[in-house]
Amino acid sequence: MNLSPEDVEQVKFRVALRGYAEDEVDVFLDQVTDTIRDLNRRLAEAQKEARGLREAEALRLLRQTRDDPPPAPPVTPPLLAEEAPSAPGPLPIPPVPPVEPSSVPPVPPVGPPPVPPVEPSSVPPVPPVEPPPAVPPPLEHHDLPTQVIEPEDRPSW
Repeated sequence: MNLSPEDVEQVKFRVALRGYAEDEVDVFLDQVTDTIRDLNRRLAEAQKEARGLREAEALRLLRQTRDDPPPAPPVTPPLLAEEAPSAPGPLPIPPVPPVEPSSVPPVPPVGPPPVPPVEPSSVPPVPPVEPPPAVPPPLEHHDLPTQVIEPEDRPSW
């Protein structure tokens, strides 16, 4: 329910035998009227200030976009041959004249220098390599020596 200050001022109460004190009600209604007027005034000021802030922000953005350079155009893929514009294409590459083989210097070989061949008679013979001594295979459990002790051979402790 929206109450205006005028609504509060126009309210009239009936006087009853055991009712409220009329002058106290009038003082309270005056306070309510003043409070509503003050709140309406403050609301109007806040709305005016908000409108000014919105306009200032819009003006700032307008100036910023006017002063900032425009963004770079997007990169587009090259056009297909049938979509090619009528503008001149790439510059032509002039033909390379042929070169006479006699005018080209020889290219030195790449890599280590070649090793001169060795005469077989100058190489000493290589002694034969003896194989290492044979190592017996490890003993398995069933290969271990066993000793059978007969009853008469047992020590008598």
